[in-house]
Amino acid sequence: PADAPPLKIKATQSYGGNVIFYDRYTEQRDEVAQRVKETLPEGTVFIPPYDHKYVIAGQGTVGKEIIDDLQSESITLDYLFVCVGGGGLISGISLSAKALSPNTKIIGVEPEA
Repeated sequence: PADAPPLKIKATQSYGGNVIFYDRYTEQRDEVAQRVKETLPEGTVFIPPYDHKYVIAGQGTVGKEIIDDLQSESITLDYLFVCVGGGGLISGISLSAKALSPNTKIIGVEPEA
């Protein structure tokens, strides 16, 4: 969005990314992405940043690493606090954490506006 933090914009550009600015209050991110996709070569695929099975699976590796690291130290995790944005991170972490540590309670958190 046009109001993205300057540090994130600069970092994205430094990785070679082309930053597309839009007004988050009047435009939908997915619609902007679709318009950009239409300007790219045929066969280009849009993968949403959070509600896609491969994104969620990738985020699940975070939960696996957390549980594996703690279990290797014989630590039982009672609560796991995970930030909630689009939902991909908490979805993936919850899936892996529940499979590896079923008694761990997952709590979604979000910063105050």
